[in-house]
Amino acid sequence: LLEQAGGLIQRIKPVFMMSPLSVAKYLSPGGLTFDLLVVDEASQIPPVEAFGAIARTRQHAVVGDQKQLPPTSFFARTMADEDQDDESDDDELDASRPPEMESILSLCAARGFRPAMLRWHFRSQHESLIHFSNLSFYNAGLLVPPSPDRDPSRKGLSFVHVPEGVYRDRTNENEARVIAEAVAAHAEMFPELSLGVVAFSEKQKEAIKEYVDKLAEKNTRLADFQDEHKKGSPFFVKNLENVQGDERDVIFISFCYGRGTDGKFAQQFGPVIKQGGERRLNVIATRAKIRCVLYASVKSTEFPDKIPHGTPRRHLMEFMAFAEQCSAPRGDRAVRADTGASRDSVITQIARRLAADGYTCTPLGADTGCKIDLAVVDPANNSRLLLAILTDDLAYGSMAQARDRDRLHAQILQNVGWDNIVRVWALDWWHDPDAQMERILGCLRDGDERHATTIPATTGDASESDSYLEAERPEPPLSFPSLTPRDLAREIRRILVVEAPMHPKLLNERLKDFLAIERLDEPTKRRIANAIEILKTEGGCESPQDECLSMPGATVRLRNRSRLSPKQAADVIPEAEIRLAAEMVILKHLSWGEDAVEAAALALGYQRLGEPLKHRLRGTFRKLKKERQQSLRTTP
Repeated sequence: LLEQAGGLIQRIKPVFMMSPLSVAKYLSPGGLTFDLLVVDEASQIPPVEAFGAIARTRQHAVVGDQKQLPPTSFFARTMADEDQDDESDDDELDASRPPEMESILSLCAARGFRPAMLRWHFRSQHESLIHFSNLSFYNAGLLVPPSPDRDPSRKGLSFVHVPEGVYRDRTNENEARVIAEAVAAHAEMFPELSLGVVAFSEKQKEAIKEYVDKLAEKNTRLADFQDEHKKGSPFFVKNLENVQGDERDVIFISFCYGRGTDGKFAQQFGPVIKQGGERRLNVIATRAKIRCVLYASVKSTEFPDKIPHGTPRRHLMEFMAFAEQCSAPRGDRAVRADTGASRDSVITQIARRLAADGYTCTPLGADTGCKIDLAVVDPANNSRLLLAILTDDLAYGSMAQARDRDRLHAQILQNVGWDNIVRVWALDWWHDPDAQMERILGCLRDGDERHATTIPATTGDASESDSYLEAERPEPPLSFPSLTPRDLAREIRRILVVEAPMHPKLLNERLKDFLAIERLDEPTKRRIANAIEILKTEGGCESPQDECLSMPGATVRLRNRSRLSPKQAADVIPEAEIRLAAEMVILKHLSWGEDAVEAAALALGYQRLGEPLKHRLRGTFRKLKKERQQSLRTTP
């Protein structure tokens, strides 16, 4: 068809999107020609495969990244030699050293084509996801917008230490199990976010895949998660050689290497520290859009002290150190109050007046090229930023293009979650600072309203739990003698809709308040018990495991009781909720000790840990640990 009517087809559809193979197959030599050729992912295309398309066009734009992996034949050769690489001398160049003209991109660079860098970085929704690569490989040339969410458990790069991991036969079985469990937890709590797992070796990839498949056989949520994402961004487990071009909302990285059964850290890292290893590291470190978690059984401090700068091994150690830094407790990364501006600048004056109103400000993005002059911290949650304030300072003037200054800057900030941005012009400030402050405070009030309901998170932290809601007392109180059993059942259901799962003791206390009764005698307790049975018979409530009453089909939520007065006694907290608090703490901290008990208590809203609650939490942690040990023993 293209031979017979190629000219007509080209007039109707002037843009052709084709692979090099399709060009050779469908466009005859001397036939159709084009004004412009755009070669995408040029670092992946060998010169010989690109020449056919180049010969059919008058101008060429070659787009690619020389800091990423070369063409596919290099992948295959590297994978074939991987087992040998793992055991060979790390300082020798491997047999798969890339040729000088490995791709059409490197050929164009060698021929002196004029390069132009695309500086705005769009993929990462948190600056920590690209910060390491930006500094290490791109000479800080990328413009990266800072994120308003400063909690690494929700966005950005983080590190999880797996101390029980042992590197043996080129795999780390314990690390693979932990990652498989994290995949199952992700499917349970964040099913809307796509997920990928990347391993540093082929054998580790197979181990992780095997554990995930075994969990999916028993875990319907995990199986459903894999099925739901098949059409769009499917869940994958790959090794670092095959992951270029893939991106997911969340990426788990398995470092794999660590101490052996003899307790020694051999530091055999395979292809990632060979010639071109920094390109592999750059690929693996930049696949995530929202969150990236590095799992390892060793820490950066276990690497040798004197590693030459600029080597792949040094890059690997620095990447792990940066991930550890991103996971540091909030107290270790204090909010900066100093704006760095002169005393009389607009920025300094705004910060001073906001401080007088009880707000803390911090400048952001000075090292990422996408600066926010002042970011206002939420007084109720210092891991969240309420407002971005932009001014026409020196950084604004340094952007040569009005498009960058006035449109792209704010647009990209909005793309990473800044839904509250205010621009303050210096001239307006000097003319009427009070009016500009009112604008800023008005935006802050809007931000408070937008963020009134916090995002449910997956860790044992008081700020990350839903607040416990109590059913509203009827006014005037109900007349208990006049209530029929069905009326009483209806009132009980109204309470359970708000407060379930709910212990019968707590329900009785709530009914005393609703019915204005001083004490519940035995006849009254029997009437309440009969009403509950009516409700169960009609499917209005259930008590599936412990004594607590719950709504049919309802999901257990972690609720913060810090605002309740008086506090609920430990024996009325539902067992399912205590277990959920413990599981969330384990997921984040991988800890079973007293610090985990305290974190779970804080998630439930208890600043002071009494003996009854401590006893229940300790029992739950022991039970979870025993269950995990049994699952490890039964898993082949």
